Amino acid sequence: MNRKIALLVLLLTAIGLAGVPEASAQESYKAAFEASYSSAVGTRIDQCLLCHTASFGEARNPYGMDYQKNGLNFTIIEPLDSDGDRFTNIDELHNLTFPGDTKDFPGSPTSGKTTTGISAAYTLIIIGLIAIYLRMR
Repeated sequence: MNRKIALLVLLLTAIGLAGVPEASAQESYKAAFEASYSSAVGTRIDQCLLCHTASFGEARNPYGMDYQKNGLNFTIIEPLDSDGDRFTNIDELHNLTFPGDTKDFPGSPTSGKTTTGISAAYTLIIIGLIAIYLRMR
C-alpha cells in the first residue's frame, strides 16, 4: 500500500511539473533575452526551447550553442543563421520563429503554432508512471 501511495505522489509531482517547463531555464539568460527583445515577451518563443532542444536539461540547439560560443551576447548572433534555414536569427526573432529549429522559419507551417515546451521524453515518463501505477492497482 505504501508503494502505491509513493508512486501516486511521484506521478502527481511529474504531472504538476509538466505545467512549469520553464523552471529549468536559466532565469538570467531568459531575462537577458526579454530585455533585448521586449516584443517577444510572452510569445511562443519566450521559453527554454529558444536555446535548448528540450524544456529541461542542458542540451542546446544551434542558436543556444551560438549564444554560448559568443559570450552570451544576443546582439552578436543576430546576423547569423544558427539553424541554417536561410533566415538570420534576427529575422526569425522578429517573426517569432525559433532561430535554432530548421523546420520553424518565417512563413513555415509551424511558424504560427504554439508549443508547450513539454518534450517527448517527459511525456513518455509520465505515461510510464501511469502504466506502472495502473499495474499496481
